[in-house]
Amino acid sequence: MLQSAQRVQVALQTISISRELAAHPGKGKQPAVELIIDATVTQNQGYEIIITKDIITLTGHDESGLAYAVTTFAQLVAGLGSTSNLPCLTITDWPDFEKRGIMLDISRNKVPTMDTFFLLIDRMAKWKMNELQLYTEHTFAYANHSDVWAEASPITPAEILQLDAYGRERGIELVPNQNTFGHCENWLKHDAYAHLAECPEPTDIIAWNKPMTVSKLSLSPIDPGSLALIDELLTELLHHFTSQMVNVGGDETIELGYGRSKSKCEEIGKGRVYLNYLLGLRDIADRQGRRIQFWGDIILHHPELIPELPKDIIAMVWGYEHDHPFDQECAAFKASGLEFYVCPGTSSWSSLVGRRDNAITNLRSGAVNGLKHGAQGYLITDWGDGGHWQPLATSYPLYAYGAALCWAYTANVAANADQAINSQVYCDPTDRIGTALREMGTAATLTGLSPHNSTVFQHLIISVATPLSEHLELKNLKADKLLVAEKAIAKARSDLDLAEPASIDGNQAHQEICLIADIALHACKQGRYRLDTIKGSIEEVPNERRQELRDEFTALIQRHRDTWIKSNRPGGLEQSAGRMEKLLAVY
Repeated sequence: MLQSAQRVQVALQTISISRELAAHPGKGKQPAVELIIDATVTQNQGYEIIITKDIITLTGHDESGLAYAVTTFAQLVAGLGSTSNLPCLTITDWPDFEKRGIMLDISRNKVPTMDTFFLLIDRMAKWKMNELQLYTEHTFAYANHSDVWAEASPITPAEILQLDAYGRERGIELVPNQNTFGHCENWLKHDAYAHLAECPEPTDIIAWNKPMTVSKLSLSPIDPGSLALIDELLTELLHHFTSQMVNVGGDETIELGYGRSKSKCEEIGKGRVYLNYLLGLRDIADRQGRRIQFWGDIILHHPELIPELPKDIIAMVWGYEHDHPFDQECAAFKASGLEFYVCPGTSSWSSLVGRRDNAITNLRSGAVNGLKHGAQGYLITDWGDGGHWQPLATSYPLYAYGAALCWAYTANVAANADQAINSQVYCDPTDRIGTALREMGTAATLTGLSPHNSTVFQHLIISVATPLSEHLELKNLKADKLLVAEKAIAKARSDLDLAEPASIDGNQAHQEICLIADIALHACKQGRYRLDTIKGSIEEVPNERRQELRDEFTALIQRHRDTWIKSNRPGGLEQSAGRMEKLLAVY
C-alpha cells in the first residue's frame, strides 16, 4: 500500500498539484487521493478510478489491482503534462488473462545487459504485464558446468536474484525457463555430456516433413543420466527465483525415437516415452516445491495421452504463423482439465525487420482462442533464430500490442502500436519511429512471397550461395515487386533520419533500427543484381557489382558488432557476426 501511495504522489507532482495523499484517511479529513482495496470492486487484478472535483479515489480489487490503478492514474497524469486540473471521470478496468507475459530468448547468441533487462521490466510494468521468462539453454552460469557457458556471457546467480527482486517490486514475476530435453546441442557438443545424447552420431530423420541428418540435439530420455543432470541443474537454478513455476521446455524433440530410444519407442510408443520423461521432470520440480510449465507441441501429437498428464502441470500452447490452429490445440488441453497458456509470437526472428501482418494476426488469434477456451495465461514469445540479428526494437511494437490484447482484447484489438512506440517506448515527438518500424515490418509482403517463419530479405542474405532459380522460397521472386519492397524500406529509412527519440535507450535503438533497415536494403540490392543474371547466382553477378556488395556488407557487419555491444553482452557476438562473415565469403 505504501509503495502504491508513493507512486501516486510522484504522478501528482508531475503536474504541479500539491495535495495531501493518504492511504487511510483520518476521521473528519478528506484527502486529495484515497487508496482503497475492496474485493467487491470488479474482479481479480481489477480496479476503479473515480475523480471528482474534491477527491481522487483509486480502488483495487486486490494489491495488484490497486497497483494497476496507480499505473493508469500515473499515465493519465503524464498525458496531461502541465495541466493543473484533472478531468472528472470514472474508470473501471480488469484483465482478460490472469497471467500476461513475455518470453525472451537469451540462448541464441544474444544475452542482454542488465540495463536492457531493467528497462524491459519497467515497460512491462507500465503495460500491466506480470510475467517474464528468459529462455535458457546454456546461458545460466551453473557452478559445475563452466565449459558449457564459458563463451556465452551468461546470467549469473547474483544477477538472477537482482532481476527477480527488481521485477517483484514492479509486479513482474520472473519465471525460470530452462530447456531440459530438446535444444541441448550447446551441452551435448562437449565431450563431458555427449554420452547423454539421443543421437550421439549423425542420424537420418524426418522432421517438419522433410529428411535431415542430425546429432546431439536432444538428451536421451532412456538414459538415467539425463534426468540426473537436470535434477542437478534445477536444484541449483530454482532457489534463485521466488516464482513457484518453472518452464522445463520439452519442445521440438525431433531426434526422439531415432537414436538410443528407438527400441523403447517401438515397444511402448514414442508418446509414452516422451510422457514418462516429462513426468520425471515434474517429479524433480515437485521436490523443489515448483510446478512445471512445458511446451505442448509434442504431446499434441499423442492426444490420447493428454488425459494422463497430472493436473498440476501447465501446458504452453505455442504457434507463430497467422493460421496456427490455436482453437483445436487449446480445446485439447481444456478437455482434459489442464491449465494452459496460449503463446503466440512477435515473428521478429529470422526476418531482420519483422513480419508485422503475420504477428498481428497471430497475436490476435492467440488471444481470441485463449479467451474462448479459458487459458490462464498469454505469453508473447520472442526468439533469436538465425544469429539473433534483429534488435529488441523490432519486437517492442508487438510486445506493446500483445500486452494490450491480453489485458482487454475487445477494447484494444484496434489499438495503434505506432503511437505506443512513439509515446511510451522511445518518446519520439516526431512520431516517426513507430511508423517506420511498421512500414519496415510490412515491406516483405510487397514482394508477393511469404517464406515460412521468415522473410524474403532474410532468405536473400542467408541463401546467397544458392541460385535463385533453385531456391524453394525465392524461385518466384520478381524484380519489380522486390523493387517496390525496397522503396518502402528506403522511405522508412529516410523517415528515421528525422526521428528524435528521447528515451534512455532512444539513441541506441535508433542506431539498431537504421542498421536492420540498411541490411534489408542491402538484401534487396543483392537480390536485384542476382535477378539480372540467368540463374540468379551470385557468381554470375559482374565483378564490379560483387565488389560493391562485398564492401557494403563488410561495413554492415562492423556496424552489427558495434551496436550489439552497447545493449548486449559480448558472448555470442562472434557466432552471430560469424554467420554474416561466412556469407560474405560467398560474395
